[in-house]
Amino acid sequence: MDDPEQDDSAERRRPGRGDRRSLDPLPIDDLVPDAPWFWWSTMRNCLPGCCGLDAFDFSAESVRHASGHDVALYPISLGHRQAPGDPIALAAELRSSARRVRELDAKAVSASQFDDTLSPDAMADLFEDLADKLEAAGSAN
Repeated sequence: MDDPEQDDSAERRRPGRGDRRSLDPLPIDDLVPDAPWFWWSTMRNCLPGCCGLDAFDFSAESVRHASGHDVALYPISLGHRQAPGDPIALAAELRSSARRVRELDAKAVSASQFDDTLSPDAMADLFEDLADKLEAAGSAN
């Protein structure tokens, strides 16, 4: 295809994402838990304003670190290091948010925390995955 606006190649799309230019995403900022200790600690690769969700490292190891474990593995973070909050409580909030996001009548959702747009199911899956990792980190305390 000669027209980049019509390009549907895999290089331009990621799983769970649609063509962001044509979507009118529903803001879900009120459904993203207020947990700066977690979001700042997992922001490792860039800043959301530049890279969206790719700015975050949501690996199990990074979530453990944000929860106060294995601090030596990540001595420097793009954000400031805050005392970890309660990973089990945050997991519960994320699961509640995931349920509410799945109930939304929208093709796409966005949250300023991530500066990104996803389908409701993809955002809910992300929240549930993070909840699983936070519960594992919390049970290790």
